[in-house]
Amino acid sequence: MRQRTVEQSVFLTGVGVHSGRKVTLGVHAAPPNSGIVFERVDLPGSPTLKISPERVADTQLATRLQSEACSVSTVEHLLAAAAAMGIDNLRITLDAEEVPIVDGSAAPFMMLFADAGIQSQRVSKRFLRVLKTVRVEDGNKFAQISPADQPIIDIELAYDHPAFRGALTTRMMFSTHQFNKQYARARTYGFVQDVETLRKKGLALGGSYANAVVMDEYRVLNREGLRFEDEMVRHKALDALGDLYILGACIVGEFKAYMPGHGINNDLLRALMADQSAYEWVRESELSTPVDFALEPISAA
Repeated sequence: MRQRTVEQSVFLTGVGVHSGRKVTLGVHAAPPNSGIVFERVDLPGSPTLKISPERVADTQLATRLQSEACSVSTVEHLLAAAAAMGIDNLRITLDAEEVPIVDGSAAPFMMLFADAGIQSQRVSKRFLRVLKTVRVEDGNKFAQISPADQPIIDIELAYDHPAFRGALTTRMMFSTHQFNKQYARARTYGFVQDVETLRKKGLALGGSYANAVVMDEYRVLNREGLRFEDEMVRHKALDALGDLYILGACIVGEFKAYMPGHGINNDLLRALMADQSAYEWVRESELSTPVDFALEPISAA
């Protein structure tokens, strides 16, 4: 399997869920082995930032990346779509700090990449294969990653809230089509009683019923209801896929978590990379089960 990028540049305009600012995002082809790089075209010199676990600077309600020259926030939904499409190399332009929230899911970014088209490149794709279990904990929360023949995301949520009907669980056996049909449309969620506090902190300034599932103490307030009965835990799987892809490569292993968030996801990724005995870099030919990046036909470049 070869590395992938997009065929042509395409653009999307929206607002940042936390900043409330209008922003235009563009995705552009990038050469093999260049990775995924953000470019802040609104800043002098258009500084760039390449994704990596060490670049994660803040995880309060979103994942924010920081370099010496710039920062980019709320990257997780876009990166989940890039992971699902098997995109290795990409230049992403932004004219503000925050990736647009669009409808609060990864589906608009899946459509963006479909519009851009996907092309294969003449360099082999690399995978990170997990060799032993690595685990991090935060109170009663935990996240761990263990050896497996394919990428798997297994998550449990347990809120004392009627909309959750007890514990919600999901197990994503990764494939492009499964993600697109069963997870990409799952929206971020929050509680209406938290909105005032968040906005006093300069957060959720662009949040609305159009880009989040909103609940009070008893029910979902969105007029259209939920897209899936377990939409909230599916969204956590989406977030985990995006947060793990900050590595810049597909991880072949089983991610398992209880009540995860962006912070513990990044803690786990850093712990994994800190233990060189816990993983190895491999090509697809070395995997016992091929990763299912089934897409529409793509051209070689």
